[in-house]
Amino acid sequence: MVRVSSLVGLVSVSSLQLGLALEPPSQPHLIEELNRMIAKGNNGVYTGGKGVLIRSPPLPSTPTPPHQQEKLTSPQVDNTTKVVPAIFLVDDIQVPSIMHPEFGPGGEMCPNDGTTGFGKADPCKPDQFGQTGPWNYAQLGYVVGRNMSNVFAEFDKIQQPGWDWGVFYPTSATSETRCRWVPEYKGYDCPSYWLPWDGKIFKDVSKGGAVSFPPGNPLKLHGAGGGTGCHFATYYPQGGLDQTDALNPHMNNTNLVADPHCSCNSNLRSGGQMPWDAWVNQWIEFATPKPNFKWQAWLGAGKAKAPSFALDFAACWMNNPRDMIFLQNAIWRKRSDWSNQKIPFSKWSATASSQRSYWGWNEVPMGKDIDLPKYWDAVVIKLPVAICGKDGEDDKTSCLGANAESLLESHLESYIKAGFLKAGKKWIAHRPGSSVVFLREVRGKDFSFTRKFFCDTWNSPSGKYKVMHTNTSCFLDQANATSIII
Repeated sequence: MVRVSSLVGLVSVSSLQLGLALEPPSQPHLIEELNRMIAKGNNGVYTGGKGVLIRSPPLPSTPTPPHQQEKLTSPQVDNTTKVVPAIFLVDDIQVPSIMHPEFGPGGEMCPNDGTTGFGKADPCKPDQFGQTGPWNYAQLGYVVGRNMSNVFAEFDKIQQPGWDWGVFYPTSATSETRCRWVPEYKGYDCPSYWLPWDGKIFKDVSKGGAVSFPPGNPLKLHGAGGGTGCHFATYYPQGGLDQTDALNPHMNNTNLVADPHCSCNSNLRSGGQMPWDAWVNQWIEFATPKPNFKWQAWLGAGKAKAPSFALDFAACWMNNPRDMIFLQNAIWRKRSDWSNQKIPFSKWSATASSQRSYWGWNEVPMGKDIDLPKYWDAVVIKLPVAICGKDGEDDKTSCLGANAESLLESHLESYIKAGFLKAGKKWIAHRPGSSVVFLREVRGKDFSFTRKFFCDTWNSPSGKYKVMHTNTSCFLDQANATSIII
């Protein structure tokens, strides 16, 4: 093979014009680094990489004016909110669809056939491409890896058994609408309501709910606990808390939660084949809705399987990622024992793509400073599970199909207008900048999934943008930038 190391910098001719057969670029250092951060270890669960965070920030309601985009320092966030939900990613987590679907029609409840199994479901209207759910579309967010020590207390010790600074939900939890227990006042601070321990809930617009508290474990840091607490019935506030109970009569009525903060009961870490299996078994066998919410009659005595959103009502939080990983995996392993596959409609089979609509994300309330671009490594483009039809190992953007690629281009455009992303080589080192990474999910023979960051060359359908893959960078560029990097 002819070497081209003597050609330095930018050239405006292709490898074909040079008559050279160039090998595909190696993965840039950032991508290799991110993959090391999520890699499994050799000494048990969560002994390899320490993990990364992924977050999909809400797009501003009005676009950022072009003359202000270069000065943008953070996404538009609510100043009364002290925590925002992110996703913790490490390859010890075995579930598919690790990212919440922010882009696509209908949201995570779609598609459906009009019923949840326990009532009517909102109809899922098709988009312009005929899709009635988001699962076949790529998802966008940003990834934080190199700056994890800036967003977690004592991050260098996070894999040690005694680390307990954090708040980690192993499933979807709607932490932004939870009620935070305030022990000194013996009541719950709920969004726009106050709920005394032994009294009726009443309106109090000064209350912001759990997200109005600083991040961190409230049992370790007085006054913290942002995002912690019990599930609140925002659809019927007068009913108060609708957190699922599951009292085990064979264990002195041990519940799924350990305290008024609705932290997970550590007594259920053991007692099953794997850590935290006992929690899932108890939820399935003894789940009971609170008196004001009899409609939640899934599992328990009724034995009827539950819709995916039942996870939100049962979700409790842990103070460390290792316990979260174990419980997240236990819920996935027992999916056929609890899920009715109606919301969203699913039909799981031996093919990896059939599991694409599983609710696989966890929820980690983080300080809203995480939305400062200076902490971001890149914008991440997560591909749908097994979009190329196998087990995901060869997934790439060209398998998305014309409709999904058009939507990806539109969403990238939205990120640019919002100031979350820029196009052009000169922005690679900036934050927000032009660095992007792709993420695929790969299923193993045991039905457990792992992830892989990678770079993929891509041209947007309208010809406006392209993703450049070089030995040193993966970045979004304007399609009319004719130079390539060797």
